[in-house]
Amino acid sequence: MESNAKGGKVIRWSYDKMMGKCKPTVQGEQRGTRNSFTSEKQCLMTCSSDYDNIYPPGDAVCDLPVESGPCLALIPMWSYNKERKLCESFLYSGCQGNGNRFENKDNCTSLCINPKKGRTGGADVSGEQASETDAGLVIGIICGVVFGAAFLVTLSLYLVQRKKLKKQHKPVPTVEMT
Repeated sequence: MESNAKGGKVIRWSYDKMMGKCKPTVQGEQRGTRNSFTSEKQCLMTCSSDYDNIYPPGDAVCDLPVESGPCLALIPMWSYNKERKLCESFLYSGCQGNGNRFENKDNCTSLCINPKKGRTGGADVSGEQASETDAGLVIGIICGVVFGAAFLVTLSLYLVQRKKLKKQHKPVPTVEMT
C-alpha cells in the first residue's frame, strides 16, 4: 500500500458492487484489502465489465465525449474535441468520467492528433493550437463593449437634456411680492 513519506493517509480506489463504480477512499498506514487500487483506471480494469467502454483501446478514446464526472474536485486535465479536432483543457471532478482524459496536452496530442490516422485537423503536432480562445469569452467581451458604449451614449444624452432643461427655466425672483 502507498503512503506518503510521513506515513500519512493516501487516496486509494475501491470497487462498489452496489453502484457498479470505483470510488475514492482515504486510507492510513494499515494494510489495505484486495479491493484497494492506486488509480481509478486500475480499479475499473480489475473489477468492472464496463472498462472497455470507459477506456477503449488505442485512439478510440479520442472519439468519446468529454465527461467531467460527478465528484467535487477541480483537476485541470485535457481531452480531445473531435468536432474542433484539437485538444482542450477542462476541469475533471476526480472520479468517473471516461478515457478521453489526459494529464497534459502532449499526451492528448500524441494520441488523438495523429496525421497517420487522418486526425490532422487545424492543429499541428508540435503542440501549438490554431486557436484555443473560447467562443463564449469572445462573445462576452463583445457584449460587454457594446453594453458599455450604449451606457455611455445614454449617459451623454441624459446630461445634454438635463443641461437644456436648466437653461429653459426662468430664475425665481428674489423679491417677495405682496
